[in-house]
Amino acid sequence: MQNDEQLMFRKYLSVCILSVLIVFNFSKVSAQNRHKAERLLSNVKNALQALDDSKAFLLLGDCLKADSTYADAWWLQGDLQSDNGNPDEAITAYHKALLYDPTLIQLLFSVAQLELKVGHYGDAKKDAEDYLAANNSTPHYNAAREIIERAKTALDIMQRPLLITLQNMGPDINSANEEYINSVTADEQTLIFTRKTKSEGNHPPVEKLYIAHKDSLGWKTTPLLFNSPIAVNAGALCVSPDGHTIWFTICGANDGLGSCDLYVSQRQRDSWSEPQNLGAVVNSVSWDTQPSISSDGKRLYFVSNRPGGIGGSDIWSSTLQNDDSWGAPVNLGEPVNTPADEYSPFIHPDGKTLYFASKGHPGMGGSDLFMTKLLPDGKWMKPFNLGYPINTSGDEISLIVNPKGDKGYISSTQRGGYGGFDIYSFALPSAIRPEPMTYAKGIVTDAETKDPLPARFELTNLASGKVENSAYSSDFDGSFLVCLQPGKEYSLTVTHPGYLFYSLHFALTEIKEAGKPHILTIQLQKIKKNNAVILNNIFFETGSYVLLDRSVSELNRLVELLKNNPTLKIMISGHTDNQGDDKMNITLSENRARAVVAFLIKAGITPSRLSSAGYGKTLPVDTNDTDEGRAKNRRTEFKVIEN
Repeated sequence: MQNDEQLMFRKYLSVCILSVLIVFNFSKVSAQNRHKAERLLSNVKNALQALDDSKAFLLLGDCLKADSTYADAWWLQGDLQSDNGNPDEAITAYHKALLYDPTLIQLLFSVAQLELKVGHYGDAKKDAEDYLAANNSTPHYNAAREIIERAKTALDIMQRPLLITLQNMGPDINSANEEYINSVTADEQTLIFTRKTKSEGNHPPVEKLYIAHKDSLGWKTTPLLFNSPIAVNAGALCVSPDGHTIWFTICGANDGLGSCDLYVSQRQRDSWSEPQNLGAVVNSVSWDTQPSISSDGKRLYFVSNRPGGIGGSDIWSSTLQNDDSWGAPVNLGEPVNTPADEYSPFIHPDGKTLYFASKGHPGMGGSDLFMTKLLPDGKWMKPFNLGYPINTSGDEISLIVNPKGDKGYISSTQRGGYGGFDIYSFALPSAIRPEPMTYAKGIVTDAETKDPLPARFELTNLASGKVENSAYSSDFDGSFLVCLQPGKEYSLTVTHPGYLFYSLHFALTEIKEAGKPHILTIQLQKIKKNNAVILNNIFFETGSYVLLDRSVSELNRLVELLKNNPTLKIMISGHTDNQGDDKMNITLSENRARAVVAFLIKAGITPSRLSSAGYGKTLPVDTNDTDEGRAKNRRTEFKVIEN
């Protein structure tokens, strides 16, 4: 029995001695590995000081092979991966460092920052909270709290995703470079964007403007050409709804006032006119960029970091004055601008809905897209986040919405793109839609020669009598486009020197949706004997010859024509449909014609230049078998008697 106990004791002693030897040898090996790893880490730092990142990465790999538990090496690995744009690898490395040295609490802040950046919101929130719990006196306290709040906001947004699918615009638009959506014409047949291409050597990247036209086969993209050498580093562009005028940014121009200035250019047949600097009222000695023009061309929104703002870069606006000069810019103020950066404004053609990017408003990380609306009192409502997946953990920097308000275009670093920022389109959810708009487009020509005319058109709100838009058709093809808002009643008047004006009426008061656009061919008649014009915006009380107030703008246009052509004599004629008593219709049409003459005389037109007649139903211009036809037959005209 005693021998057995002695045998057991000797075995136990042998095991203990062996264990001590193993631990001793392991410690010796570990110490040797750590010493080797420390030497390699020193070499890594030398390589970094020599700006040899490739060598530093190789040496760091050898360092971690020598000692995979070396926390300092994992820490540096995290820093290198983060600096080289590999956030996921950096997060893994930082967590390894924390595993092998839990005292490296400061790394939790770096990890939380990266986790927020890549969209690991739950992890970012937890790590930031752990960081503050262990170190609540840190100088990063406010930044850590912001990470927590942003992560909570992002988690909340992701719980209410929008049911949309982002569609990459494809290789005809996007490339391995970076593309930024700038503008889309109202008919969505022309898209303009900025492409940032890398330069050779240490030269900064170059931004160039491109224009894409859509046909039955898809998009055809070409560089946007200017008749000027100064528009080399040009970008951040917006286009008027008709596609005839562009406002954009040029950086480093000889005539620039600051680092980047705003310019304007007009479309020519195959290129664009020499860019014109908007001048010292709009531009500053600072950075002015990213213009967005209202559909009536009267208000310009843009981004600037000039003094007097709220944050780094703010959104400002300038209003077109009566003399066609731009007024002093005004900061949009709170709640749009924040102490951080706001940029990429887009004012929808409704003139009320503003989309923009912000790093200051609560979002999902980086920059997010937001929406605000101009209230009747002239103030902006509190902006709200457009939601996921429009916004992601990446940077969303611009959004363009079509006039109809049901389709959006964004530039985003969504995964799976062609490279960097790509342009995407998507169906816009109803909750973030603007007021729907439609448009009228067409060409203006000479009625006889069919040659295009650079005619002036004015869009007047008949309820207010206010001219809401005025511009010119193209001087090389006569084309024009003007946006129309459902729920309103408009007159569209087209004029050109030496010609009778053309009058159109758009009754949209009962229409709530955008509907189909109006495609027009307008032929202006020269001021010649027997040429006639239908006055589509002359209105009377039903069954009466009392003129309605909505007629005033049209009547004033006729007064202007007569005063500008003092030898012109005209006859006003009234017409009805075939409803009712024929004799009463003749009388009504005569009295309506006389009412127009009376207005003209009161406005200062000599009576001898005016005559009138009533024709009842006898001269229809359309069928009397439909409501639409009868409406066209109930009209007032004027005809040239002498010029």
